[in-house]
Amino acid sequence: NIDRASGSIRTCLNTEKEYVGFSKRWATNITSKIKSLAQYVTSIQIVMRAWQAIKQGFEFVKTLDASLTAINFTMAVSSSKLKELGDSAIRAAQDLGTTATQVLDVAKVYANMQTTPEQIIELAKPTIMLSNASGIEASTASDYIQSVLQQFEMKDDEAQHIVDVYESLSANIKVDFADGINRIAEGVQTAGALVHEAGFSFSDFGAIVAKTTEKTRQSGSVIGNAWKTIVSRISKASDVTDEEVDTATLSAASKSLSKVGIEVYNADGSFKNLKTTLGKLSSIWDTLTDAQQAEISYSVAGIRNRNQFAVAIKSYAEIGRASCR
Repeated sequence: NIDRASGSIRTCLNTEKEYVGFSKRWATNITSKIKSLAQYVTSIQIVMRAWQAIKQGFEFVKTLDASLTAINFTMAVSSSKLKELGDSAIRAAQDLGTTATQVLDVAKVYANMQTTPEQIIELAKPTIMLSNASGIEASTASDYIQSVLQQFEMKDDEAQHIVDVYESLSANIKVDFADGINRIAEGVQTAGALVHEAGFSFSDFGAIVAKTTEKTRQSGSVIGNAWKTIVSRISKASDVTDEEVDTATLSAASKSLSKVGIEVYNADGSFKNLKTTLGKLSSIWDTLTDAQQAEISYSVAGIRNRNQFAVAIKSYAEIGRASCR
């Protein structure tokens, strides 16, 4: 019985070894097949990615060609210049972390201005930077920059400075960043040329719009229109240069300012720099009586715009610091 039991045990052990060996061979075989399958799938994925890259390459070439053709219609430059523009767009895209297509889309906007290919790329760069930073469309960013260049008679190579001012002003007010840029740009587009003629720079007036929108939450266009009224009222003073002329001939705005010792005219009868005039008014504002402040606010800004005027005068020093950032 012991011998039979021992034999049975040996048989079971041998069977177990056979099962273990079979299991190992099966597992090895399955593992090998899985590795082969994984390698196959990986190969397929590599091929698919390569094919996708080729397709994208073809699409990019078609888009690039279409964009350059559109630019050529408005600029009529040589084929070598077009190629140079395309190469520059690709390099600019790499520098800015965007696509060459986006660069060329912006380039098409500036191409209508009859600029050179070199100028187009230099204008496109800050435009895309403003677009990426604020989330606004590139075409809108282009409008914001062009509005400043035209109204404040700035040069194309100052486009980057314009973007820096937009971003700095909006970043330093308690308004959503993109919304702040939109409001500042609206104000500048509405009254830029007029305030520039009166003596304000872009950064000066941009700071006024930024601070006013932070305090009042009004739109840029409302603030811009308010300043059109303010500038126009102060500049309506008489152009007569005779010092003996009675002050009754001056506008109500200039008379109210004259009463507190602020003259809007130079000795030769020319209009004084508005930035300087308002700076003087701001420096004495807190010393004026309520009646004097009310008279000046009403005569200079009118009933609807007194709030915007008051914000600017009371915050003038802060506005000056903001414009210098």
